[in-house]
Amino acid sequence: MRLLAIDPSGEWDLNSQGVTGLCFYETPESFSTGRVYADNAQSKMEYWEHVLRQIPKMHPDAVICEDFILYNSKQSALGWDSLNTARLVGCIEHTCYVQNIPLILQRAVDVKERWVNTILEHKNLIMPYKNTKSWQLCSTNQVLTDHELDALRHLMHALTFNKRIKEILENGNIQNKT
Repeated sequence: MRLLAIDPSGEWDLNSQGVTGLCFYETPESFSTGRVYADNAQSKMEYWEHVLRQIPKMHPDAVICEDFILYNSKQSALGWDSLNTARLVGCIEHTCYVQNIPLILQRAVDVKERWVNTILEHKNLIMPYKNTKSWQLCSTNQVLTDHELDALRHLMHALTFNKRIKEILENGNIQNKT
């Protein structure tokens, strides 16, 4: 079974710091992370296309993605914002729909509160990187960006709590209900 977890950042401009984090899973012993940088693209659409190309490239049995929810506490801060991350999530939804790949959307608050770094470290998934505040993947020693770390959190949350993912693990098949 192949899973792709995505922590999207739809932000792009000429000085963009946007990074979309990815986490790829095949078996409990075989997973890795990746990232797509917004500053490698000449336009927002080109950046989003780079993100969307990761879906067919990985041939996942399901995609897990952080959903974009506008919380009441953030409404005033996002006033006049074009909500590019929400739009990218919509593009991911459409890509999964067209390719008949099940999509699981998860709230960031559920995932980030449950899968703090100490839990991931206790499960031997990550470890501190040298004497810095950064983390690295135990299986590959790859230093993780914050978005890759969040994609890993989304993957672990789905593997642990999502009934649809458990169906895939047990049956090797799932119907697309996106």
